[in-house]
Amino acid sequence: MGHGKNNVVDKNNIFAEIVGNGNDYNSRSNASALDWSGNQYLAGNLYVGCSDYSTTSNGLTTANCGGSKVATEAYVDTAVANAGGSGSGGATYTAGTGINIDENNVISNTY
Repeated sequence: MGHGKNNVVDKNNIFAEIVGNGNDYNSRSNASALDWSGNQYLAGNLYVGCSDYSTTSNGLTTANCGGSKVATEAYVDTAVANAGGSGSGGATYTAGTGINIDENNVISNTY
């Protein structure tokens, strides 16, 4: 099922739903796609908890989400690595001096 405009054609029936955001017939792209297993693919960011929608003077609708952008696993792994930690996959993250959180979200202390 397609919504939006000028979506990429799903010749292999991979997706249950596609939202197109292409510029024209020769410049097709998808804003999002949902596969048959329930996995959602997004071209942009994902925001949650948005409730303040407004229309600008040029007629565009905008949302003020108060910084509620969802972080991806890759973003978090990069941020942790840049902070001197390690990424996902068995890593232990430091939550403060002497406090650790493992990959199963189990909190422990080293005191």
